[in-house]
Amino acid sequence: IKNFYGTVEFNMPYLITTPAAEGVTVSGAVKTGAEGETNVELISGEEVVATVTASGKEGTYSFENVAAGTYTLKVSKLNHVTREYTVTVGTDALTQEVKIHLVGDIDGNGYVNMGDVIKLNAHVKDITTITDEYALLCANVNGGLINTGDTSMLYAHVKGSRLLY
Repeated sequence: IKNFYGTVEFNMPYLITTPAAEGVTVSGAVKTGAEGETNVELISGEEVVATVTASGKEGTYSFENVAAGTYTLKVSKLNHVTREYTVTVGTDALTQEVKIHLVGDIDGNGYVNMGDVIKLNAHVKDITTITDEYALLCANVNGGLINTGDTSMLYAHVKGSRLLY
């Protein structure tokens, strides 16, 4: 009512409601190299929108009522290399399968073994090159440049004389 200076009375009470949050579900499976809890974060820009936990080697996650937009899905777990996925949410539910590897698990088979040591050694010696960016992160077990130190540490882990974790 515009420019009214009187009193308004209603015969019935009126309930004012806000519409429910509209959005879609973002969900999927999380595959990891070990039992335990995996954190899955949904990030918009620099802000963490939501966090859920998946359990086991093959857990699931789900975010409800996610607004349309582009997000980063950050997946992390103890003794694993954190991985980020870019997801674009539209009007339909979105399924994003995610996989993270143990530190040192270059080939992503769920184990750190001699196959990983051989791949890393060949990379360091320029015999073959690991080109997958995530595999390179998994190969970097000493935290610096990838070199023979990583190979030695990975080999020591495999033979059990100096475990990485």
